[in-house]
Amino acid sequence: MTLDRAPKTRGPQALPRNACPWVLWLLVLCGWIWATAHPASADLFAEEPTLLIESIQIDGLKQIKPELIIAESLLVEGASYREAELQQAVFRLQRLPFILDAGFALSKGSERGRYRLVITIEEIRRFFFGEDSTYTRFTNSVSFDSLLGQDTTFTPGGLAGIRFFVGKYGMLFGSVSSHGGLQAGFTQYNLFNRRAFLSVGLTTQTCCPIQVFPLGIDPTFSSWRNEGALRQGQITLGLPLQRRFQLRLQATTTHSERGERRDVLDTDQSFFRRASLDYEDQNQLRLELSLLYDSTDDPIFPSQGLSWNVALDYQQVDARLSVLPGGFFEVPIDLPPGVDADLPQFESEQLRIAFTLSQHWRWSRRQTVSLSARVAAGVGEINHLPIVERRTSDDLFDCLINTDGPCSDRILRLVEHENLDLIEGYFTARHSLSLWGAAKTRERGDFRLEHTLEFGYDRVSPDLNLAENPLYRKSFTSSLVFRNSWGLFRLSLQIADYGRDS
Repeated sequence: MTLDRAPKTRGPQALPRNACPWVLWLLVLCGWIWATAHPASADLFAEEPTLLIESIQIDGLKQIKPELIIAESLLVEGASYREAELQQAVFRLQRLPFILDAGFALSKGSERGRYRLVITIEEIRRFFFGEDSTYTRFTNSVSFDSLLGQDTTFTPGGLAGIRFFVGKYGMLFGSVSSHGGLQAGFTQYNLFNRRAFLSVGLTTQTCCPIQVFPLGIDPTFSSWRNEGALRQGQITLGLPLQRRFQLRLQATTTHSERGERRDVLDTDQSFFRRASLDYEDQNQLRLELSLLYDSTDDPIFPSQGLSWNVALDYQQVDARLSVLPGGFFEVPIDLPPGVDADLPQFESEQLRIAFTLSQHWRWSRRQTVSLSARVAAGVGEINHLPIVERRTSDDLFDCLINTDGPCSDRILRLVEHENLDLIEGYFTARHSLSLWGAAKTRERGDFRLEHTLEFGYDRVSPDLNLAENPLYRKSFTSSLVFRNSWGLFRLSLQIADYGRDS
């Protein structure tokens, strides 16, 4: 569903003073990106001999047409390549969602100096399955999906799907999740014989997806829990620029009928005490333009290579919010003078630029270490933002003295309009250990133990007197991950902390 409201225009704004260190980090990342894409030792590779590939043969295919594999490899028969370029072509195939493994070999061609390239493919099965379940222990009380404050959560994520290949370059897919979500889509590869791809997807879900928006969209750090029909449409266009570069444009629109907005960290510890707002007709629009570089050897378990992307994205959200009457479950919320229970239309939008960088190193035959960082900066605009605050004891006493009716310890504050500057920063370190040897992995699948440490920082200026701004995110996760031709299965234990740095 497309939004009928045109984006508001806004003039240029200066970044806040505390953005200066992040700007320096952006410059450092840009320098790293440039050095990686243009290594000083590039002249050394010019001495590497080239191989004239007379023909390309694809083995191991059952569902996929060989034309699709050749197109996605970006290789051309009759052209000359270095061996490293052939290896990167195989890595590119391994990153496709329907390829489990790929390898290549060279054999003699029709005459001396010519070669036949043989690429062997292991496909993922037509029917595929997945499970991604996480048990989380929080160091502080949160409320993502509960009327009460939670110290622990368990989030299952089962999936079953099917894919069909249509013609030489088309793929039709569909899936159903354990939460009742349905997804269907179609991807056309080698679009217009330009090695590009176009993917269209539709998603519907009834209960009960949860979204937590960036602080530039909702500075209150709230969970938006959908309790009605949700519809989403997405279209993605990818254009290869070089063998390791891709330009990608993605547009996503989402409509949610109704749901509940809850402050994640503002939870009363007493039983059945919960402050929340209802919402209806929530609309989202997101546009993203990104430049990607990827030399990794695997999308799930990379053991080497570098990937980075520079993304410019625009996001817009609007919804009709209302205050629930106080009851057995809900906390009553007092309204300021002149504000009705049916609040003015909430509208928010942000424009940001983000840099993401990931590097992977093979530590040993079975171990891989990965580091990744993401920094982003941008501007936002909010209109009619409702903030539920806890009254101070003095304010509550004044209310009891000066008001005839009952007084709640919660009161709503409405921010009519505000322009925001936003800064985001994330750092992730990961260690991956293969629990099986090479022979067993080839026979049964990849079985790994992974440990992930993550730090996150989000801030918007002005801070709107919110306790969650700036917001710090810290987590440590241990996961058992298994992948074979049937799908991907992950079970995770996590310790997480959200809130101000204490």
